[in-house]
Amino acid sequence: TQMLIEAESDLTAKDKWGDTAMDLAMDSGHTACVALLEEAMQQVSHGRSVVIVALRFYAESGDEARLTALLERGIVDVLATDEFILSGHTGLHAKLMGEYKMEEERVNEYPLYKKAEEDHYIFRNKGGTWMVVAGRASVDEDAGFIMTQEPAQLPTSEGVTWEYCDDDEWVPDDTISAIDGLGRIAINLADNGGHTACVALLEEAMNKAREQAHEEALSATESTP
Repeated sequence: TQMLIEAESDLTAKDKWGDTAMDLAMDSGHTACVALLEEAMQQVSHGRSVVIVALRFYAESGDEARLTALLERGIVDVLATDEFILSGHTGLHAKLMGEYKMEEERVNEYPLYKKAEEDHYIFRNKGGTWMVVAGRASVDEDAGFIMTQEPAQLPTSEGVTWEYCDDDEWVPDDTISAIDGLGRIAINLADNGGHTACVALLEEAMNKAREQAHEEALSATESTP
């Protein structure tokens, strides 16, 4: 692995079976090689994607030392609010459940999220509640089918409760939740392997990510004329 890196080889190149050096290292459980590749690839602009791969691998393998090193290098933004999973509702608007990712666009100075491969969005309206809509035009019209029952800095903020529209009536639905995607996946991998120390590290990192996102959102609000 070190020879590949020193020779400045293309670390994303695939063999005839479609595997990269990272794939082979992970499949073989060689955590030291994964760490070397992860650090090298971050230096040549593969930053976010390789961090995600490494994060999941270290969590699943229970490599506390390398997970700690990865978190200490400042990947809190990766764990923060760029993607999450909206789940729980099985009724009228079940199609709005799924994975949402942050867009570059901002609405009311807050992030706009779009569902993967669907024209569904989540945004923070002028009243401070987060609303789930079908179609980009509905964002501008402030008309949705699911929303938080109270204002919140983020859709993933602790204690947020949701409701859905049934004709002209808003009905509380305590089954709906917005869960941080990447961080939660990593925690589940560590938990399934019984790696309690890694679970604790990831939960602490996610809490820091939420606090940071909360502070940034609050700062954006305060700076708005």
